[in-house]
Amino acid sequence: MISIKRTHIAVAASVALALAAGGAIATAATGDTRAPSAAPVAVAPYARAAVLADATGKVVRAKGVTSVTRVSKGRYCVKVSASGFDVRTAVPQVSLGITTALNVGIGVSRTLQPACKNDPKSVLVRTIRANAVNDEPFSLTIA
Repeated sequence: MISIKRTHIAVAASVALALAAGGAIATAATGDTRAPSAAPVAVAPYARAAVLADATGKVVRAKGVTSVTRVSKGRYCVKVSASGFDVRTAVPQVSLGITTALNVGIGVSRTLQPACKNDPKSVLVRTIRANAVNDEPFSLTIA
């Protein structure tokens, strides 16, 4: 019963974080690594890690995340600092920020990715618009 409640709380926290993604503002892409040290801390008590990033990879809010790097158009490496995290065993959840486009999508890796230097503590997020990779704001939650 306790694990079911935790699962429901984790899902609720993920939904809340995804809804907050609407506040992300897309700006011109720079390809820089953005450390969340200057960004406010995300309040996500039941998440091991969470990040809200704009389309450039700039961190808006974060918890348990070292950095977000835009490695190429529509592809972001999220470095997770939460203890015990391994992309090969994690269950990451991603959501797009609010957009006016209808044909958008998002995906997340669950394996080692060359774009993220095969780092087991990094998650690759891909964002798509009109069937092509495109820079979009997103949120990532790891329960």
